[in-house]
Amino acid sequence: MYGPNTNLVANGSIIYFSECAAQYILSAIKLLLEQRANALDCRPDVHDTYNASVDEANARMVWGAATVNTWYRNAHGRIAQNWPFTLLEFWQRTRALDIDDYEVL
Repeated sequence: MYGPNTNLVANGSIIYFSECAAQYILSAIKLLLEQRANALDCRPDVHDTYNASVDEANARMVWGAATVNTWYRNAHGRIAQNWPFTLLEFWQRTRALDIDDYEVL
């Protein structure tokens, strides 16, 4: 669950992030069981829009400034570790699964 763009730089708790992610995963599993489905596949447009918003927000942070040399950047220059938004926004994004974001397989 501790994956891309879930690292906290200045405040908060990684345990809180894990709890939010666990709740989101459980809601996905519940949906799969209720619909007798095999998998959920994130729609590419949802994935790309989400990553663009994260990248845009990270670019506004001190660690995202183009002139800053930091270990936060991967080999392609993307800040792939840090969550650039508030803890409240992470909770809001993970508190309920939006089935419209996925293809149910």
